[in-house]
Amino acid sequence: MLFITVIPGQEAVYALKLREAELIIADRQQGANVPEGETPHVTDEAAEDGVSRFEKAVEILTRDQHWKVGSQMIEVLRRSANAALAIAKTAPEIRAAAEIDWWAVRAFAQT
Repeated sequence: MLFITVIPGQEAVYALKLREAELIIADRQQGANVPEGETPHVTDEAAEDGVSRFEKAVEILTRDQHWKVGSQMIEVLRRSANAALAIAKTAPEIRAAAEIDWWAVRAFAQT
């Protein structure tokens, strides 16, 4: 929860925006052949930001790729901590295993 919004409705919106962005990018005319009604989230957000739907779609897909890398980093740390916790026997070992160094993830999130 340090790096992502943990709200089911917001997760659904992200998934819809990604699907809409993929529709726009897949069009050979940079989304011109995709009715705005099929991409309401991207259409509205693009208008708010004063950019084309295609530019907004590129931004959304770029953010998605960034998230895929970041989520892998988070998952590696989570699995590592779980493995360390599984073999920890004493209270100090458990505390040490539960201590996760998020530095690399924080640094990546800033890029």
